[in-house]
Amino acid sequence: MTTPGRAARAAKIAISLPHEQLEYLRAAEQAGRGSVSGHIQQLIQREREAADVEHTLRRLFGTREQPTAEHEAWARRALGIEEPAETGAGTAHERGAGGTGA
Repeated sequence: MTTPGRAARAAKIAISLPHEQLEYLRAAEQAGRGSVSGHIQQLIQREREAADVEHTLRRLFGTREQPTAEHEAWARRALGIEEPAETGAGTAHERGAGGTGA
């Protein structure tokens, strides 16, 4: 897999893999899904892309694992979803146009 800015020559290295992983890679190669080294290159590229996405998400949302109430409110506004009723009586749409709840 060639990516922009990648050097034309690749370095050859030796790696150790568990037998099952090596057999998987060889079977993929025989099935025409790319060479062993090409498969490893693709996995590394995916890992780098995932790290870039993770970095972007952390930059946008911080290190919180769950969205904050502020993030959820923004998402509801962006999606045009009504805020849930504070009393647990449902949304205005669920209560009907009159909003009496009865």
